[in-house]
Amino acid sequence: MSSSVSEAVAQTGKLVVHVAKNGQSDQLLLCLDSKREPHRTLSAYPEPVLVDIVDIPDPSLPSPSQNSVALDDASDPALKALPSYEMQFRYHFHRGHAIYSRTQARFEACERLLEEQKVQEKALEIARGNLDHFYKMINQNYVDFMKCYSQQHHVHTNLLAMFVRDKEKLRSIRVMPALQTANRKCLLDFVKEESLQKTWEDCNSLHKQFQNKVSEFLESLGTMQNI
Repeated sequence: MSSSVSEAVAQTGKLVVHVAKNGQSDQLLLCLDSKREPHRTLSAYPEPVLVDIVDIPDPSLPSPSQNSVALDDASDPALKALPSYEMQFRYHFHRGHAIYSRTQARFEACERLLEEQKVQEKALEIARGNLDHFYKMINQNYVDFMKCYSQQHHVHTNLLAMFVRDKEKLRSIRVMPALQTANRKCLLDFVKEESLQKTWEDCNSLHKQFQNKVSEFLESLGTMQNI
């Protein structure tokens, strides 16, 4: 992919969209720094917040005919230019007032937006506090669960691992001759070996499944903690 990126901007209504090209056929559509997903329409993305401010235009340039006093016949050049100076002064005064009014309107809008941001900040602090509270509860449940799980997992693993050895030990222990029958010559003959083997296989399978579920849970928890 080329490192040079050209960017085009298209504006429709209030929605500002950036189209970035990588120099080839691929295109990346961004909306307010969010990647445009192919399965989502543009209406699913937030629009930028626009603030309505009354526009105060600059005054129009005055014409010489607007002079309130005509002193063309005055002998003093300074006195003769006085109406022009007055006209320019009035123009600059009104233009300065227009600039001041626009600045004041923007300043008031900034103050209003600042107050709104402060309200949003407080709301975010409350939301973050709630999230911290619930996270601590979840984390404590996780600690308690892992403590119990680790103990039980160790016990169950040992039981499953010793099954074959214990079964052979039962097979090796002979019953007293006076108690022996045609079908019962060792302790293992007093249990249903096939049923016992099936139970062990089921328990071993469930043990592995639960172990995999715990691994998935730990992976999800780690991802959540890294957000």
